[in-house]
Amino acid sequence: MRFRNVLSIGLLISLVGVLSVSAAPAPSVQGGQGKLQYNEEQQYKNAVYHISGVEKEISAHKSFANVLQKDPSKVNMGQIQGASKDLGLLYQKLENAQKALNAIATQNNDVAAAKAKFNECKKALDDIKKIYDGAGSAMEKSLSSENFPDLAKNVEEMRTLRKVYNQQVWFEGDPEKVKTMWGKLKDNKAWADNNYKKYEPLLKNGVRGAIDFETEYKMFNTYTKKFENEAEQYVQNVAVGISAEITQVLENAKKCKDEKKLAWFTGGIKQELDKIKNEVEVMKARPEPLANISQIENDYKKTDTQIKEMAQQLKEEIIASVEAPQDVYNGGDKGELKGMIEKEWKRIYPNDKIMDIRFPSAQWDKKEGWQWDSGYSRWEYYDKAVMPARVIVQSDDKIATVYCAFVNKDNVSNKMNVGAETKSGEYVVEEMLVKNYK
Repeated sequence: MRFRNVLSIGLLISLVGVLSVSAAPAPSVQGGQGKLQYNEEQQYKNAVYHISGVEKEISAHKSFANVLQKDPSKVNMGQIQGASKDLGLLYQKLENAQKALNAIATQNNDVAAAKAKFNECKKALDDIKKIYDGAGSAMEKSLSSENFPDLAKNVEEMRTLRKVYNQQVWFEGDPEKVKTMWGKLKDNKAWADNNYKKYEPLLKNGVRGAIDFETEYKMFNTYTKKFENEAEQYVQNVAVGISAEITQVLENAKKCKDEKKLAWFTGGIKQELDKIKNEVEVMKARPEPLANISQIENDYKKTDTQIKEMAQQLKEEIIASVEAPQDVYNGGDKGELKGMIEKEWKRIYPNDKIMDIRFPSAQWDKKEGWQWDSGYSRWEYYDKAVMPARVIVQSDDKIATVYCAFVNKDNVSNKMNVGAETKSGEYVVEEMLVKNYK
């Protein structure tokens, strides 16, 4: 760990080792006191000045030492180091006082009192230094990186959470993301708060990793508050109109059924239902459920079921009305064309049960003319023809599916091929009842 204020207290230790006032020889007494020479009197005043300066500051150091003993959590390493530095200055004053006292040869009661006060201050400083050293050592040990092995990992985890809640959220379009973010928010906040509290001692002492954690933590709190506000506003807005949405989509579905617009059930009606479903999912993600959320969800599910039943009924009506495609082509190559289509179809869809292959057109659809070949820089003659077909495949005992197929013929090269990959895309696919196959 690295701290903002790093102090070497070697000077303090060296000073403590040399401060000592030897016992005074018996004073030359005249009226109970030996008279000081002028130079000695100046040294005495100098000693008293420094000792008094120490006395004035000892009280504050004792108070600080008392805090260290009773509640060290209120103090950081920089404060301990600063106090130790100040204590070193007091030892320096005592050293100056010691030199002055040692320069006084004459002894009297005043000098003896000064020496006694010197020793009293020296003992007080030594006691305080012992407390400072102990507290500093204990704090340095408590702040060791060994006690915070997950700091770097937690910083990255906090940064990730901050980014998660800082992203743009499309509430209606991504309800699963909203559910996850909202559902885990309480636990994420608890994790962040607990770790912030864990790293508070490091923060007090300016440890870089802890400062990084605090930066991410504060931004996380800002973004989660923004997310909660936006999510709550979205839910409240949706709650106002969702019942009307459910009613409206049901009316739209009834109209589509009456007008036999089956495609709308997989188009516009489905989009409306998906929108309502997503709105319900986001409303359910709210940590404190709305009072009427159960009723809203039940209304949606009931409507969804009704609409699916309408679509199925309409589908069955339409299927029942579909007749088998006509088979009107009677060209001499009909058998050959049918065989080509059957072979290609079975190659692509080996599991299909082909009921029949029919040709709804009486003749080939021919196209001929001249086209420019940019590769060879010349006009080329083309003569092509297409024979459309319908492949009837049995889907189950009741339903058959009618697919498109094509035989493509190049009359110039006299080559033919079959187009049979027609189960998806823009090709028409119809369903019919097996019993309607004639």
